[in-house]
Amino acid sequence: MLTPRFEVNQTEISIIITILAPYTNIQKTEIQVLEDDVRFYSAPYYLRLTLPGKVKEGPNSSAEYLADRKSYVITLDKIVPGEVFPNLNMLTVMLQPKGQKASSSKPVIELISSSSYDDSSESFEIAGDEWFIEQKMEEVLPTQKLLQQYSYGFGTNHNGLGTKYEVELAEVTEISNPDCLSFLQRSVLQEETENHKFSDDHYFQDLMVTDLSSILNYKLKLSTFQELTKLDRDQLKNFVNQEFIFDKKEQIRLYLGVVDIIFAFLYDLRINEGKSCVESQWNISRLSSTLCYFQVFDNMDDMIRSGIRRSLSCPLYRHWDLSMKVLWDTHKIISTGNLAILKCFLSVHKLFKCKDPFYLLNQLYINEYCVWIQHSSTENWNSLAAGLQKVLNIHTIKEKLNYEILKLIFLSLLSTSRRRTSGLTSTISKLQLNLQWMRPWKKK
Repeated sequence: MLTPRFEVNQTEISIIITILAPYTNIQKTEIQVLEDDVRFYSAPYYLRLTLPGKVKEGPNSSAEYLADRKSYVITLDKIVPGEVFPNLNMLTVMLQPKGQKASSSKPVIELISSSSYDDSSESFEIAGDEWFIEQKMEEVLPTQKLLQQYSYGFGTNHNGLGTKYEVELAEVTEISNPDCLSFLQRSVLQEETENHKFSDDHYFQDLMVTDLSSILNYKLKLSTFQELTKLDRDQLKNFVNQEFIFDKKEQIRLYLGVVDIIFAFLYDLRINEGKSCVESQWNISRLSSTLCYFQVFDNMDDMIRSGIRRSLSCPLYRHWDLSMKVLWDTHKIISTGNLAILKCFLSVHKLFKCKDPFYLLNQLYINEYCVWIQHSSTENWNSLAAGLQKVLNIHTIKEKLNYEILKLIFLSLLSTSRRRTSGLTSTISKLQLNLQWMRPWKKK
């Protein structure tokens, strides 16, 4: 049986299900409704939906086949008129039968003791300050390194790819042996590589010579992230729904990983002024520390610092104002909510899917993220957006910029204006004292 393409919309009193079924036999079509369980059968199609609210066949209910659209339109009454059914765009979740345990290729978490498990701990509300709690990663002792195989991917749920896909990983990441590196070792390797790649000449060229006006003036069109296309819906129904159980620390890492990947995606979108290009896969995979170094973030400062460092040391265009524009774009997407976030990840999935060997990043991260986002908490996204805005509204944010870059900015300002020299010198002196957010790049 085929799962047809479908979409679900609502009015104040009704739920409207539109099902594309071009090869249907109208006379042999069956529709069954039992509260939140809706089933449609018309050979060769079968669709079973679990709605986020209860419906019934009532005076406003109807079912019709529109020949010009080759679609069924099923209208059902809400049992509670005026009730808002949330997340009707989260198609993967609705395809999961009620009461059936979500499947997974491997367990997302190992349950050590059933006595300590509490259903209420499956989803946590994360307060604003918790995005900024500094946590230190533990270094593994030398004797442990010989015995341990490190994990990575969504929820650190994967390992063993280093030996099977060594060549492919070298193309899509900057580490070829992730199974042998702890998070701390990956972080050290990442910073060393960024220190080496950062170029004063390149930055100064983009700051003073390269015309980035059209890129900097580009306006993100949020409307394009608020509606799913037919291809998006097809992809969502092909994902396998999964059950995710994470503690609060793991959830914070997942949410911050989303921001890191969206920052990379929106950087590519901005420099291409709303489109993608042949280098989009490389741009996204290299700008995201999550994808490039299999990093995790325990607080927002580390995540933002990492994104900005990479945006100033890796891609074609390296400009502080560009990085800040992308960070504001990221805030807008997170503030818009689950659907916009999911739309970004579906776009990344599509890009990685069409170019080898970037499909590996879909398998490691994007596929599961696309399902998890549909289950994620709206309250936590709102909290995360507020945390991002708090960082962006700090008027001293440039004080956290790298001193080597500040010298270039100072020289460029000095070359265009001889005024306020003393003020600029004073600013640079203050900036030297506030480097905790972005450590200095050292010249080799």
